[in-house]
Amino acid sequence: MASAETRISDQIRLALSGTCVLARSPAGFFYQGKRVGDKLINLRPTKVLVPGWPDLTGFRRSDGKAVFIEVKTAKGRPSAELEAMQEIAGGAHDAG
Repeated sequence: MASAETRISDQIRLALSGTCVLARSPAGFFYQGKRVGDKLINLRPTKVLVPGWPDLTGFRRSDGKAVFIEVKTAKGRPSAELEAMQEIAGGAHDAG
């Protein structure tokens, strides 16, 4: 079952699909391995992107400018890593 933030991300991607190309950009550690039948073997942790990276990344179709969107539920709070990333990027523009 998809999390609330995943469902919101999908709704955003659909709503902006005419004007933006967006993809989910999961950050953190994941396990990858080799699929043998229905099993994964040789699992190893793999780091993907950097902690604090926004949930959706892509570009605007009209001019190719980069788009970064962080998705939070009403109860969601930004992590320290996200706040640091926003500081590096020059602040965030809150749409809500």
